[in-house]
Amino acid sequence: MFFHDRIRTARYFAIEIHGSQKYDKYPYIRHLEDVFLVLRRFEITDENLLIAGFLHDAIEDGAASYNKIKNK
Repeated sequence: MFFHDRIRTARYFAIEIHGSQKYDKYPYIRHLEDVFLVLRRFEITDENLLIAGFLHDAIEDGAASYNKIKNK
C-alpha cells in the first residue's frame, strides 16, 4: 500500500493515539485502514480526506485532543 508522507504520518499518529485499543477483536488500526481503503475504492485522492479517514475517531475513541491533532 502506497502512502504519501502526510498520510503515513497520520497513520502512525492514529496508531499512537489508539494504542492497544481494539475494534472488535482486531487492533484499531485495522478499522482505520478499512476506512482508508473504502475511500480509495471510491477513487478519493484528496490527501486531506484520506488523512481524515485515519483520524476520524481520534478524539471520540482515542486519546487525542483537537489541538494535539492540529499541531501534529
